Amino acid sequence: MKNDFHELVLWSEQEYSLLPWRQNRTLYTTLVSEIMLQQTTVGTVLNRYDDFIKQFPQLDDLANADDADLRSAWQGLGYYRRAVNLLKAAKAIHQNDFPKDEEELIKIPGIGPYTASAIRAIGHDLPALAVDGNLKRVLSRYFNVDTPYEKGLDTDLRELANKKQFGDILKKNGPRRVNEALMDLGRTICKPTNPLCLTCPLNNTCKAFKKGNQALFPVKINKKKTKLTELHLLRYICLEEKQILLYQKRKGEWLESQWELPTSCISCPEEDFKQYPPENQKIPESKPVKSSITRYKIHNYPFSTCKNVLLENIPQYKQRELKFFPMSDLPLISTASIKILKNIKLL
Repeated sequence: MKNDFHELVLWSEQEYSLLPWRQNRTLYTTLVSEIMLQQTTVGTVLNRYDDFIKQFPQLDDLANADDADLRSAWQGLGYYRRAVNLLKAAKAIHQNDFPKDEEELIKIPGIGPYTASAIRAIGHDLPALAVDGNLKRVLSRYFNVDTPYEKGLDTDLRELANKKQFGDILKKNGPRRVNEALMDLGRTICKPTNPLCLTCPLNNTCKAFKKGNQALFPVKINKKKTKLTELHLLRYICLEEKQILLYQKRKGEWLESQWELPTSCISCPEEDFKQYPPENQKIPESKPVKSSITRYKIHNYPFSTCKNVLLENIPQYKQRELKFFPMSDLPLISTASIKILKNIKLL
């Protein structure tokens, strides 16, 4: 087992040591990268990480950031709530520094159990496991841990760091290196389906591979899949002299404070849907621009019009702040709006 993990760490460092958040790592960059990587792919974070660190190179810079600058720097990463948590944590740590104790870390606003364990294991290089989805899959397969994913698997796997056999592996190879290697393995080889077991550095001692039951791990309680609700939205393109009309999202609406193309809902199975004003039109025959948010699958139809016609047809927008922006100097706009504007060659 020990030799396998040594080979795993060497493989990880050879293949992935150039990831920017692993270069000149600090506790601050660990905090930023780990929150960025939650619910987001490595490829997405690669596109934004360097620019974010250039804008906020030190903890002090982030702690003193205003909301508009943070939103702009976070654009493209999705789930803005994570950026809010990051800012909360930065403000708190700015005053008191990074604790090493997990219980103290969890007390910091914006830091949950996973981020706390990641700061300990990867930031402080202490014997701990940052148990994300990748580690749950890799370690439950490797050790044949049949604790259900939803009921205690996190706790059981974190306890491995306190057991002599695995504790010795962490000590010998370094907690940071082992955690990063396990994350790399889960992301690229030990995949949820069709894992590439024959190329895995741990296949000599992986219990699931020996038994051929990799697909059974991690054990999940059978749940009904959430059915996506389909929305059909008209997205209004109002142009005047190279400027486009946008409106700002309110508190309680999706993407609060971001700007968006004026929008109406032409089809939704939910009678109480209130995110967008309804409009009595047929679904266009043109091919939609697809997007999604929470449990909604959205079909977006760009529709050219002018401001006056928009206000006549959708009176709800008379109570909203509508504003023209130069196409060359847009504010922070929703990802769906960007996608639509790119689709119609305006961006």
